[in-house]
Amino acid sequence: MTYPLAEPENDSEKNAIPRASECRLFLQCLVRCVTLGCSPAATNTRNSDRVPELVILIGLPGAGKTTFYRTRFGSTHVHVSKDLMRSRHDAQKRQLALIDEALAAGRSVVVDNLNATAADRIALVEAGRRRGAAIVGYVFTTAIGECSRRNRGRAGRERVPEVAIRAAAKRYERPTKAEGFDRLEQVTTDAGRFDVEPYPGEPCRPGAV
Repeated sequence: MTYPLAEPENDSEKNAIPRASECRLFLQCLVRCVTLGCSPAATNTRNSDRVPELVILIGLPGAGKTTFYRTRFGSTHVHVSKDLMRSRHDAQKRQLALIDEALAAGRSVVVDNLNATAADRIALVEAGRRRGAAIVGYVFTTAIGECSRRNRGRAGRERVPEVAIRAAAKRYERPTKAEGFDRLEQVTTDAGRFDVEPYPGEPCRPGAV
């Protein structure tokens, strides 16, 4: 949006020296336009048209989901996780409310839970669709043995019973784009590095690699 300059009301205003704050604002707008190669009106339109993203992480406990969030999205996306909630009471309801609040404000979100079943993921996809967000899933293929090893090195609430990892693997349902994803990616870990590539769409259970 552009704003027309007001006409001076009298001779004293015509001869007035611009205030420092006005000069700074003008220079900031000028530098921004030169840098972006566009007018202020085009810049405002571009920012308002930006579509928020709902990222759904899919994987076993210890697969590396939270570290991946911090590495890839920590500075750009809101972090939503049931693990961060003090109580599990109404955790799903509160999680959906946090997602909706962030997306309504135009902020992108990462949902960092197991999200092991289609039903888990579809509920999130529907929440994102209601706000017009782009839906992206990241599927972690970290082996069960590696997840267990990492889990043993954790302390406090971050550590889960070993049986929880096995139970999550049994509950796992292979994600598909038919669930409503705009894009699915596969994440593998190698010597502390995350490798991301298009999800093959073939049956692949966590721990099978």
